[in-house]
Amino acid sequence: MRRRNPDFAGRETEIARLRESLLKESKAVPQALHGMGGVGKTQLALEYAHRFADQYDVVWWIDAEQPDEIPVHYTELANRLGLAKPDAGAEANARALLSHLGTRERWLLILDNAEDPAQVEPWLAQGPGHTLITSRNPNWAGTARATPLNVFTRTDSLTYLQGRAGSMDDEQADTLAADLGDLPLALAQAAGVIANGGVSLDLYHQLLVTNTTQILEKGDAPGYPAPVAATVTIAVDRLTDRHPDSVALLRLVALLGPEPIRNTWLESVRPRLTTIPGAPDDPMWLHEALSPLSRYGLARTEPQSFQIHRLTQAVLRDQFLPDQSAAMRKDATALLSAANPGDPQSPDNWPGWAALTPHLTAHHLAPTEQPELRPTLLDAAHYLIRSGQTRTARDLAATTHTAWATTMGEDHPDTLTSAQFLGHATADLGEHAEARRIIEETLIRRRRTLGHDHPDTLRSAHNYAITLCNLRQYRAAAELLEDVRNRQRRTLGDNHPDTANATQSLANALTALGRPFEAQRLLGSQKHQKKSRFRRKRR
Repeated sequence: MRRRNPDFAGRETEIARLRESLLKESKAVPQALHGMGGVGKTQLALEYAHRFADQYDVVWWIDAEQPDEIPVHYTELANRLGLAKPDAGAEANARALLSHLGTRERWLLILDNAEDPAQVEPWLAQGPGHTLITSRNPNWAGTARATPLNVFTRTDSLTYLQGRAGSMDDEQADTLAADLGDLPLALAQAAGVIANGGVSLDLYHQLLVTNTTQILEKGDAPGYPAPVAATVTIAVDRLTDRHPDSVALLRLVALLGPEPIRNTWLESVRPRLTTIPGAPDDPMWLHEALSPLSRYGLARTEPQSFQIHRLTQAVLRDQFLPDQSAAMRKDATALLSAANPGDPQSPDNWPGWAALTPHLTAHHLAPTEQPELRPTLLDAAHYLIRSGQTRTARDLAATTHTAWATTMGEDHPDTLTSAQFLGHATADLGEHAEARRIIEETLIRRRRTLGHDHPDTLRSAHNYAITLCNLRQYRAAAELLEDVRNRQRRTLGDNHPDTANATQSLANALTALGRPFEAQRLLGSQKHQKKSRFRRKRR
């Protein structure tokens, strides 16, 4: 039995759930605890074994990564129990042990790091004892009851980090846990490096960005067989020859965010992906590519999406060759562009935008440098504004505006649209003076480059008038809104949504000026025009 880990922390809910699951069956069903490498499956099993050791007469730990060695480990236990026959051979002694355990209670067998259910199943004991399996593979249906183990909760991460590196305050520990994606192995390595001195917390954060693989190879992580970087690299190396499509997919999505990736995004764009080997018209390609990633703990799969841990992505990005990087970036750009959910103003499309936007802001792809992504980035900023995610909208609009102003010029239509959204988001945050500066400059540039009657120019003029209202300059706002409305009526028509919005805004400004009857007449005229249009349509 392995020695107990004195630094074990958290996982109380998971241990209680595991204990309940093991006890509730009249004839114990094997429990398979599965999750990605470094998530702490072995550590949890070890803690369970020590915590409940007095509930068992026999506790036996088996390193099950090599299934052929399982009978040898069983023979060792058979020998301890006086069951082994020296001349019988490992398999016969293992069978004798399994037969014996079928008649006994109060035993616990732990098969650690088992990967292939088909090879493990013949060696599972029957009877009223308990069998606990740890595995990266989630596919244990028909063999064991599968229980997923995810990364730490943020509370458990903070408890662990502050327990091993007590100099961290809550904010510092929270930031580090977020950077490491709450992965227990990565937290153990980071705590080891920082607690032993020589690397400050600020330097560790910097190295996570600039030297990811190097820093993820450092640090003492007791109880874990390999550091994060090696864990990822070993798993990928095992897949490379047998499943090149899986590895290609993994490298492609390493450029995206760590949030879930919808299967439909890849299915729709498959013919355009040059870095994925195999037949582009194979309807099963994604299933065939994802299955090995799931089996090796490199992807967490759901029926309609999958997810890669941020540190797995970081290690893979560090391994890109220069010629691979350009091709991968092109494919990732095509994927995100094709995933555009549609009109960002329609709430029906907001779930799609909520899923896509985090990937559009993944800085590893350098999305602002990809011309194909400009329309989608602008739509994403518009969605964020409409859905009330104002601060995120301003951050995205500021990033795109700065990048595009530098590369395409401040008068480029896309630069000006990003400036429009930046001003809108800034105003929504209540920073009206700064919003006025941004919106006024955008209006001046649009008037000069597009003309006074262009729809985009009139939108900027409308936004500027709203900002004047926010600054209580109602008279100037009303004069500007009247001009905007007249131009829109002439160029877009009375019933265009932009004209209707300008009419409503003008009415609001007139009301604020103490001219409510003029505002009512204005709105009444607009309603009359709508009714007239409705009658004409019916005829």
